[in-house]
Amino acid sequence: MESVPDRLDLGDVFEIAKVWVNGQHAGIRQVPPYGFDIGALAVPGKNRLKIVVKTGCARDLNREDSAAFGRSMSATVYNSLEPGGMLGPVRLLYRR
Repeated sequence: MESVPDRLDLGDVFEIAKVWVNGQHAGIRQVPPYGFDIGALAVPGKNRLKIVVKTGCARDLNREDSAAFGRSMSATVYNSLEPGGMLGPVRLLYRR
């Protein structure tokens, strides 16, 4: 009999993570730890996993206020951003 993952750990995420397993919503996390209990949604064998990660509005360079802020800087070094998105490591955890 194949084992079923009990938990999904996304590692480092900046900033919001939404997870679905086999089409069923597993949860939303906005702060660490970015872990999800998925044992009730997972099945033996192959599973479909959907992860959507959204960064905050400060990273949205297409926003009008972000563009104006960037143009107001005298050097591009002041407009650098920390890494964003799902940085991992992503792990499936199994019960023993």
